[in-house]
Amino acid sequence: MKVDQVQILQFEPTSHCNAKCPHCPRFNITHHDVFKSDGTLHPDLTLNHIDVDAVLNNLELDRMPLLRQIIIEGDKGDPCMHPKIDQLINGLILAPSSPYITLTTNGSIRSNN
Repeated sequence: MKVDQVQILQFEPTSHCNAKCPHCPRFNITHHDVFKSDGTLHPDLTLNHIDVDAVLNNLELDRMPLLRQIIIEGDKGDPCMHPKIDQLINGLILAPSSPYITLTTNGSIRSNN
């Protein structure tokens, strides 16, 4: 696909999450039951955040005239856990095509207190 044909972008900006949903693929499952986890992170999961500056500096949104939707979500993390999520959203809002931006979160962001 050529850049000027892109209509939808999807980002998973982080693998960090503070929820411990029992069916989440972030955790080891027990006894082959996807609804029971032992509460420890899956050994193949690396905790990290995407580099927002690198994304915004290299994405070339001006070359995507058909871009109509940007989805910010997380299968293995909550986007709101990214320390620069506001900068990512503010940068994506500037896309010349004025795409609809969706943010999916579990809504449980809180301090460690």
